[in-house]
Amino acid sequence: MPIETTLSQQQDLEGLSRVLNCETFLKNPRLNRVIQVYQYWQELNATNTPSRRMIDPTALGPRILPYLVLIEVIDTGKDYVWRLFGSRHQDEFGASLKGKTLSEVIHLDQTASTFKLVLDATVENASPQFFQHFYRSRGNVFKNCYGVLLPLWDDGPHPTVILGATEWIDVISDT
Repeated sequence: MPIETTLSQQQDLEGLSRVLNCETFLKNPRLNRVIQVYQYWQELNATNTPSRRMIDPTALGPRILPYLVLIEVIDTGKDYVWRLFGSRHQDEFGASLKGKTLSEVIHLDQTASTFKLVLDATVENASPQFFQHFYRSRGNVFKNCYGVLLPLWDDGPHPTVILGATEWIDVISDT
């Protein structure tokens, strides 16, 4: 169900990204795809430090694959590159970000800079980050999404890749 907002409310929210409480997030049944990805990561984390090599996006199944992203961490978080950009992300955003850096996206849309804060928190804390993000798609539609970013390691103490899953629940109307 769309949330009706005024133009000034949309301007206040546009580009806002915020970290959410894990317990509250995990209790929301509407976020079941995101929760399944988090549980998959937790299973990997229980036996070993999760790495990119351990992740098989197809193992999560065709119902979840379109909701996934893999984001490479560049120079411990100075920038990020989307390596996988699921089809649902492309549908919601209006374009594919695969192969694009976050700095390129920010150059086109400054409001994307707040998403960097969530990516940075994932790297700096080396822990899952649950988030909510408000943005305007290329089709000029105001969107509201929820997701999780999960750190993955190759070699070394810092995450080198981030596995993410996002769910779109509310589309905020321009009326």
